[in-house]
Amino acid sequence: MPIRLVYSQRTESLVDALADALSAERAARGPLEPAHLVVPSRNLERHVVLALAERLGIAANLRFHRLESFVGRWLARELAPLREGAAPLRVLDRRAFEAFVLGALLDERFFAHPDATPLARYVGREAGARGTSERRLAQLASRVARLFEAYAYSRPELLAAWADGRTTLDARAEAAETERWQRHLYGEVRSRAAPRGFVPLHEALAQLSAASPRAGVLPPSVHVVGLSYVARLFQWVFGALGVRTELGLYVLNPCREFWEDVPSESELRARLPRRGRAR
Repeated sequence: MPIRLVYSQRTESLVDALADALSAERAARGPLEPAHLVVPSRNLERHVVLALAERLGIAANLRFHRLESFVGRWLARELAPLREGAAPLRVLDRRAFEAFVLGALLDERFFAHPDATPLARYVGREAGARGTSERRLAQLASRVARLFEAYAYSRPELLAAWADGRTTLDARAEAAETERWQRHLYGEVRSRAAPRGFVPLHEALAQLSAASPRAGVLPPSVHVVGLSYVARLFQWVFGALGVRTELGLYVLNPCREFWEDVPSESELRARLPRRGRAR
């Protein structure tokens, strides 16, 4: 199915296009078919409701979602036949990452591994240390959860290497020690999460290749409204959704051109002729 892409620098113009699309859908499917909209925030959700009511006369039978939760529910239903006898699939989000990271940090066995030495030193779990601040453990779990979530959405290749037991930096690199403790902690998170059905988003998407699209899992159409940026992995999500349903993307863009096609400052400098180059 084709993906409909609408660009504008003004939210009002995006809502105009959305109103036209919803009017056409209601004319074709009837007013009782819910319209499913993915928006980034509660504030924009409220703005869209009021703007659609102004344009269409009524804003009813709208179902609003947040991107991460919508994708997680869709993948759980889509991949359910592949998980017979196993726990239902759930995508690892920030809250789940934080819970599993904190569980690892509260386990003395985790710090027995040599790769965990920097963390043991930071939280006071070294031999002879007096004790560990629970606040520090909670703060560390929160920060690491955000980091792992960012890796999952923007650097899935890194997490795939860690899952295979590999590191990506040379052992002599300055950040090699940091990568080793992060890999060790990520491995502990995966071992705790997998029995409960939690998997990183990139692993769930990889399983889609073995699953045929299932009727009724997705609504007939989905409208994603007001996003200006998504992590790289969600671009793959949009591609997979576009194969299975009518997908409309209403994207904020600050210029007439495709924002992806606008050259960066370094690219413009590279195009300039070189002067005074030594011969």
